[in-house]
Amino acid sequence: MPEQIYQFLDSQRVGVVAVQMPDGSPHGATVHFAYQKDPFTFVFLTNRKYRKMEPLLASASTPASFVVGTDEITMKTLQLDGIAELPKDNVPQKTYFEKFPEKEAKFNSADDMFFVFTPTWWRYTDYKAPEGMRVLTI
Repeated sequence: MPEQIYQFLDSQRVGVVAVQMPDGSPHGATVHFAYQKDPFTFVFLTNRKYRKMEPLLASASTPASFVVGTDEITMKTLQLDGIAELPKDNVPQKTYFEKFPEKEAKFNSADDMFFVFTPTWWRYTDYKAPEGMRVLTI
């Protein structure tokens, strides 16, 4: 992953995740996010009663998309497709609380759940790059 994408992600706190519901329909939600570089994954904390958790409680994973960068000031965006799933260990908690330490005291393990998103495709666009619009993708 190019370093400028990590720099962009470090400057952001919010994105939109969309998951495929059990009936096949999409559901999008605004979320706080953290990420880890190796393996490159995103980490989210949510309540088990929220709609975005339905597909993950019904199955261990679901197709998903994630977008970071929706403002017209920065004019940068990262769009990703991949898989959302329940984590296999506690690493996501550490990653998430390092970015959002104020949320750790409010964490309620009975209702709150982490899930991770692993990209299989991504496209980063910088509309204000000095050389003109710049697009990086895999």
